[in-house]
Amino acid sequence: MTTSERMDVEPAVLRWARQTAGFDLPLAARRLQVKPEVIARWEEGLASPTIVQLRKAAAVYKRPLAVLLLPAPIRDPAPPTDFRVTEQRGEDTWTPALHAEFRRALSQRAVALEILDVWPESLFPSEYPIRIDLNTDPDTAAHAIRAALDADGWRPEVLSRPGELLSTTIEAVERLGVLVIQTERVESSEMQGFSISERPYPLIALNGKDYHRRRLFTLLHELCHISLNVGGVCDPLDNLNHRESADEIEIYCNQVAAAILMPRQRMLDNPLVRSANTDHRWNLEELGQLSQQFGASSQAVLLRLINLGRATWQLYDLRRFELEREYERHRQQEEDRRKKSKGGPNYYSLKVRNLGHGYVSAVLRAYRNQAISSRDVAAYLGVRFDQLEQMERRVS
Repeated sequence: MTTSERMDVEPAVLRWARQTAGFDLPLAARRLQVKPEVIARWEEGLASPTIVQLRKAAAVYKRPLAVLLLPAPIRDPAPPTDFRVTEQRGEDTWTPALHAEFRRALSQRAVALEILDVWPESLFPSEYPIRIDLNTDPDTAAHAIRAALDADGWRPEVLSRPGELLSTTIEAVERLGVLVIQTERVESSEMQGFSISERPYPLIALNGKDYHRRRLFTLLHELCHISLNVGGVCDPLDNLNHRESADEIEIYCNQVAAAILMPRQRMLDNPLVRSANTDHRWNLEELGQLSQQFGASSQAVLLRLINLGRATWQLYDLRRFELEREYERHRQQEEDRRKKSKGGPNYYSLKVRNLGHGYVSAVLRAYRNQAISSRDVAAYLGVRFDQLEQMERRVS
């Protein structure tokens, strides 16, 4: 077969692959380096792509080449029945990167369910233990989640180390039977996190581009979604306030996440907070001190202070842009630190982080106990078979 040979493909399959990847015609054309009308002709059956063009389309649309050669579109797993998106961020507005990461999340969860059938001992408990509803007082809900995470056992010094605190909390969440994955392909402005709350093995996705403290808040926010049994794509910072336009569930999950990090009585007993009244004009230095003591971002601290009657929304509006600049400074410092580290981040460490430590461990344990084949383990982890040893080193 020559590279210029035209491939006889089903037009409906090409259209389905493009649309489910989140590409409109102009964007797909730019990525495939052809004119939009060329793709339109493929999808209308008036012309056919070459093998080179078809391979490139498979790479761009994140589909195996064999899928594009099928006689009809396949049925992708549907979002869970409890999955929510906000009106502003419906699926038809998702970028291709978010589409791809959501499909990956569904795929990883499907693998976990397969492993549950063949080697259940390799996975964490499948029965998620926390059940709350919107009538549950946020502090009561936070107390239950803190207890499940054993958050009272967090060492005080860890609270001032954002990266270590995030890792510690992820491990605790995974022990509850929740898959935690991360992504670097989606911009934070589009998605800070999403969750799939179906049981067993609900899933939380975090945006790996975010600074550690923001990722931690997102993790706890999404854990509240799972405890409510209502998943969805979330931007916690878009719904920080309690104003009428904000989403009721998002507000509730923010309140619970803040209360997990900053329990009511501990917060009120803090000397800085105890001496403050509602009109106290919290500055960045004071918010930073509380951030170090409780492990929350300065923005989350201010949210909690408002909830406890120790700050106002007027002050939040005044400090918002300062807080965003502070966050961007921290994020940039972290990015610079990674760039200066020798050789950048380790490929296998990043792979394990993004797939999820719990997921990778479960797949490897199932393989070592001969519950899945060598072909399966490589496919489930997206690596070559000869790379498994490196993956095992990173999770051990």
